Amino acid sequence: MTKWLVCSVGAQLKVHEPTVKLMQAHYAKTGKEVNEARLRMATLPEGAEVCSITSSTLTAYDAWNV
Repeated sequence: MTKWLVCSVGAQLKVHEPTVKLMQAHYAKTGKEVNEARLRMATLPEGAEVCSITSSTLTAYDAWNV
């Protein structure tokens, strides 16, 4: 979801810490770090419902049926 769309509905973007922790664990196994570019993947609209996918390290979210 792009920043302009989030802002157009009056929401704020925030780093979702539980997602960051999942990413850190995943990238530690591969010998990589969670850098600024990867942290953007954990930046979600405030109030979004996070849906964990147990078969993957992928995290999805639902924001206002958009």
